[in-house]
Amino acid sequence: RFRSCNINSLLGFKPPKEITLTISFNFKQPITRTNISDSNNYDYYYPILPNKKNNNLLEQIIYYSLYSHLGTKEESLPKYSQVKNQIDYEINEKGCSPIEICRILNNGLVRGTFYCTKTTTDEVSYNYGLSIIYSIESNPTEFEKLLSEKNHWLKIISPIIEWRNLSDGEAAFFSLISRIRDVLEKWKAFPIHYIILDEPDARLHPEWHQNLITRFKHFLELLRYDNIALILTTHSPILVSDLPRENIIFLDKDAEGKSVVKAPQDMDRTFGANIHSLYRSSFFMNGVMGKFAEEKIQEVLDCLNGTDQVDEVKKKKVRFIIDQIGEPLIREMLLKKYDMKFHFSVEDRIEALEKEIVALKAKRDDTN
Repeated sequence: RFRSCNINSLLGFKPPKEITLTISFNFKQPITRTNISDSNNYDYYYPILPNKKNNNLLEQIIYYSLYSHLGTKEESLPKYSQVKNQIDYEINEKGCSPIEICRILNNGLVRGTFYCTKTTTDEVSYNYGLSIIYSIESNPTEFEKLLSEKNHWLKIISPIIEWRNLSDGEAAFFSLISRIRDVLEKWKAFPIHYIILDEPDARLHPEWHQNLITRFKHFLELLRYDNIALILTTHSPILVSDLPRENIIFLDKDAEGKSVVKAPQDMDRTFGANIHSLYRSSFFMNGVMGKFAEEKIQEVLDCLNGTDQVDEVKKKKVRFIIDQIGEPLIREMLLKKYDMKFHFSVEDRIEALEKEIVALKAKRDDTN
C-alpha cells in the first residue's frame, strides 16, 4: 500500500513478512468420505507443508468451512461434491472463487496445521480448525487480492488474521495506520477529514512517543489528502511537547471530581518543553517518584526522626532502603540523619562514600 515510500522509515521498524491466518468451524457429525480424515480418530493434528499436494486438502477445508458458516442445518453431512456444488451455487463469487483462494493460500504457504477435536459437553460436536503461516513477501499483490472486500468468503468465514514477529506496540501502530488509510480511501470524496484517535500511544514504548507526531505527519503527507485534522487524546507529556499549548485542550478534575477544561494561558508553554519538566508539572504528576518508593522513604524518615528504640533488624532495613535510593540528594540527606542517630562507624562511612563515588562516576559517564 505504500510501495513508493520508505516504509521502514515511516514505521520505525521492518514491516511484517508473514501473517497467521486461522479458520475454525464445527459440525455435529464428523466429516467423512474425504481425505481430510482417513480414520475414525477425530482428535488429531495434521501438518500442512508447502507443496501442490495441499491444494485438494485446502480446497475441502475452505468449502466445508463456508458450508458450516452459512448455517446449513443437516441431519447428516452430504458428500464433498454436494457441498462444493451448493457453495458454488449460493455464493456466486464476484471476487476470488474458493478454488482461487486455495491457490493463493497454497502459493504463499510457509507451514500450517489442520486439526480436529471432539467435544461432548452438552452434545457431541466436531470442531475443525486450520492455522497457516502465510508469506506476504512472496506475492504482495495476491495478499491484497486475498483480503479484498470483494471476496465473499472473507465476510462469511471471518478468519483471524494476525501479524507475525511484531511486538504488541509494533502491531498496534501498523494496524492503526492501515485502518486510517482504508477509512480515508473509503471517504475520499469528502472535502475535509477529521481523524480522532483515542490514546494511540497507549501500547507504545516511550521512545516511540517522541516520534509519533512526526510519523503521523509523514504518513498523512504520503496519502496526499488535503484538509486533514488529527485529533487525539493522551496522558503522555512526550506528545504534548510536540504541540503548542493553544492546540491542546487540558482536562482536569474539580473539587467535586468533575472534568473541567483548563485555559491554555493557565498552563506552562508545552511546545519544545523539557519532557522531564512536563512530567513533574502538576498537570501530569504530583511528586517526582512512585508512590511505593515515596511511602518507603517516608517510613525511613519517620524512623530517623523518631525517639523510639530501633533494633538491629530495623536498623539494617533502614540502611538497605537508603542504599537503594537513586536520587543523590535524598540519599545523602538520609545518610546524614542515619549517621547522627546511629553513629556511623568509620567503615560504614567509607562504604557509603565509595558507593556515592561509583554513582557519581556513572552519572558523569552517562552525561558524556
